[in-house]
Amino acid sequence: ASAPAAWGKEWTAVALDSCSSEFSIVRSAAFEALPGCLTALASSPEQQGQATTAALELVASFLSSSEGQLPHSTATVAAEHMLPAIAQIVADQAKRQREGMLPEECKVPSAQRAALLEKLFVGMGKLILPVLTREFERLATREQQDDEWEDLSDDDQEEDTSSFYDAVMQCSGNLFKVYGSDCLPHFDAHLRLPYGALLAHDQSSYYGKVAALCLYADAINYGDPAATLECSKVLVPAALLAVSPQAEWAIDEEHMLAISASTYGLGVVAQRHPELFGSQLQGTLEALERCIANPLLRCQSGRAAADGTACSLLKVYAGFCMTLGIDAASAKVATLLEAWFPLVEDEQEIYDAHELLLQMVIQDHPLSSNPAVRQQLRRLVLDILPGRPELIGERARRELLQAAIDKLR
Repeated sequence: ASAPAAWGKEWTAVALDSCSSEFSIVRSAAFEALPGCLTALASSPEQQGQATTAALELVASFLSSSEGQLPHSTATVAAEHMLPAIAQIVADQAKRQREGMLPEECKVPSAQRAALLEKLFVGMGKLILPVLTREFERLATREQQDDEWEDLSDDDQEEDTSSFYDAVMQCSGNLFKVYGSDCLPHFDAHLRLPYGALLAHDQSSYYGKVAALCLYADAINYGDPAATLECSKVLVPAALLAVSPQAEWAIDEEHMLAISASTYGLGVVAQRHPELFGSQLQGTLEALERCIANPLLRCQSGRAAADGTACSLLKVYAGFCMTLGIDAASAKVATLLEAWFPLVEDEQEIYDAHELLLQMVIQDHPLSSNPAVRQQLRRLVLDILPGRPELIGERARRELLQAAIDKLR
């Protein structure tokens, strides 16, 4: 067991060293190798923590090294190689954190955490600012034009910027999953307002809108609900617009991410800010039900969006069954479970939704006593989940599955 850890330490040292190479091709390759090297240190939490901190420091320093805007070539390397590597490293930790299996030593030490998160969020803000500036200039130009005029360069520009949007979204989201509310002050200071402006504008670009929806949803989901109500107030109308017939894009195979991002955000708000969600229950529920009825969600390319929508609908039906009426909500849940469960495509939604089902059984949720719902719960909990380890997280398997089985037998 000691050999892989020793190799991991050596590989990581070489990779970290090469991340600072003067040659960009070496730097790029080193960043791509880094997540694998750190995985090899899993059996040595302290070493993994030190290496993770060193990698985050390296990227934070790189992003904040120049005054003002990053040169385009530097920014591209950061968006295409550095931040994706960091996102992957932190994503691996986020999975273990979720299962209650991430030792504290693997994380950035609490004494360094605030300063390092600040540098990272400053850096992400610097990286995305030129992209957002160009986007707002494009929108301003568009508003001055006559409505019939169409900017044919939009698609080209979107392709160029999608990697920037994606890198910041993945990085910020995974940092929230591991460090929770520790990220909020830095998110508020450097990303909330520019991305909020993207959400508030009804004609912002597709990738920008999707990234902003996910960024806000992760902050709301993993931050302290007492501090994120304003984010939810911005997210809900933007999510509803993104999947409405009035959206800038038609919901087709090219635009499935709009459904995934919007429905994830709405499900998060339903759980974290139920009063706000409840005040708009009719409109939000109609939007979610319209999404799940879209025939494209039955195709393989739409399955991840279907999983996200089904998970969010389950959260809404379970959370607002008294408002909707138990009989009506029960009928909807039974139909949803029969048509879409078990979820199979998107790990986060799979774990969230199936864990919620187990909790509904254990806690005698009012919906779980309905015969049609109970029949579906028995099918899922007794017949399917025990033999499909990929369908529930390890923590839920340890702590919830057997208790739910006992309740249903």
